[in-house]
Amino acid sequence: MESNYFSIDSKTTIYDLSANLLKHFGTNRPIVICLGSNKVLGDMAGVFVADILKSRGLDTYVLGGAINPVDNNILKFLSKSIKTKNVLIVDCGVLFQKRCVAFQNYITLNDGTRLNFPSIICGTIQKQNGIVQLAKTNFLDVLKFSHIIADSICDYFYYVDILKNKNL
Repeated sequence: MESNYFSIDSKTTIYDLSANLLKHFGTNRPIVICLGSNKVLGDMAGVFVADILKSRGLDTYVLGGAINPVDNNILKFLSKSIKTKNVLIVDCGVLFQKRCVAFQNYITLNDGTRLNFPSIICGTIQKQNGIVQLAKTNFLDVLKFSHIIADSICDYFYYVDILKNKNL
């Protein structure tokens, strides 16, 4: 699987994304690393997702957020330091389809480095005439992306809790 695209306007996106997470990770809870900057709106979805997940108290490590944002350099360091491949990356990027979220088996950083970690990429960064346009991103779209991704990750963790509960 290279990439699965999900429209943020579909009523099934949250369930489709969480099903992809369950299919990929099974009941092995991943560490969630949310990339982004709190300085540029088009790059804030990862920051919002981290803060939402932390506020919900998920039973996993969530790195990133407004207070301690994770950038490409930190991710490169972590990718060399983390012994497990059980990691999920959340980031913003340019996607070929508008108003979509992509689930893929890798992440490509701004400098072209490709890391083999599963990722959810928000299509919040626009490219027009070959030029990246961060300023044209709509705030409400960034919030919508963030909530869809956070809800999908939470749904996945609820499924894991149900599957691991032997008393059902």
